[in-house]
Amino acid sequence: MSRILVLAALLSAGTAATAQQPTAWPQHSRERPAPPVAVAPRLTSPAPAPAGATILFDGRDLAQWKRSWGGGAAGWKLVDGGAMEVVPGAGPIETIAAFGDVHLHIEWASPNPAIGRDQDRGNSGAFLMGRYEVQILDSYESRTYADGQAGSIYGQFPPRVNVTQPPGEWNSYDIEFRRPRFTADGKLVSPARMTVRHNGVVVQADVALLGPTSHTVREPYTAHADALPISLQDHGHTVRFRNIWVVPLAPAAADLTRGARLDPSIYGIWYHLGVLRFAQGEFNAAAEAFRRAQPIGEITPEQVFTPADTADTQQATLSFGLGNYFLVRGDTAQARLWFERAVWSGGWPAFGAIVAEAELNRLRGPR
Repeated sequence: MSRILVLAALLSAGTAATAQQPTAWPQHSRERPAPPVAVAPRLTSPAPAPAGATILFDGRDLAQWKRSWGGGAAGWKLVDGGAMEVVPGAGPIETIAAFGDVHLHIEWASPNPAIGRDQDRGNSGAFLMGRYEVQILDSYESRTYADGQAGSIYGQFPPRVNVTQPPGEWNSYDIEFRRPRFTADGKLVSPARMTVRHNGVVVQADVALLGPTSHTVREPYTAHADALPISLQDHGHTVRFRNIWVVPLAPAAADLTRGARLDPSIYGIWYHLGVLRFAQGEFNAAAEAFRRAQPIGEITPEQVFTPADTADTQQATLSFGLGNYFLVRGDTAQARLWFERAVWSGGWPAFGAIVAEAELNRLRGPR
């Protein structure tokens, strides 16, 4: 597959359909295949923060940060271009504020000219809750172990593609992070999950983390607070950062379940809970949530479409529903026809169109 085809596939990937699975590879295995290389668009200017974002760094000062070890002022320095730069030996820094489920945007650049090789080359890291790391590394024409290169969830999952920009040029990460959930007595209910876009390309798709990220060992989950600081690593390299902001994520399944207990009459809670359960492969739970959302009883396939269903998103959603109906009954020919109708309906924003495309890929099999 060419670089362009790889990039096109990943730019359009939907997280619900492409979730990665736990790996059987040994941690930091040098035998693990390196991700394919693709060329992503250059980041010509900082990405604007959306309304409601918390600005963590805008180039003017380090007021939102402190030293991770022992507290006190952040020991890194401001540099030209509205950036801050790691001061080797100063130690990691972390946000003064604490965060849970967030969309973190961060832009970074490795030193130019490049110095060193492997892991000793433009190394840093962005840590959610201080313990779940997305690796920052100069991986431009530089090899290392697959689960330690730029865009990896360190020591666990390599990125699906290497789109690292050349030394000195800006990279962006958009990290959607869901914190792990624990019971009151400290037992794990659900693992942390991440979706990572590197320079706009999906390189981690709704990955369930195996535990805190670490070097050479697999650390188990241990209960911690629901909100903790975000931290940046000092790995002895003068990596630069700019334009860092966060936006809280909408409630996840646990929060929707809690909302359903508080008021089971709200359609929107049950509908979105059904979508989440479906995306996670929990089909029985999804069916129950959708039944609670709109208990319309059983209808035949011929009754699904009505004369009023003319909008593109309606066509996509209902076509996917029929495709899924035939698929679970083993009629793959009819399923394929309805999934194709969903994809070509024009209703591309609909959940049904996105998942129908994924189902068609599954029906085609490996290529």
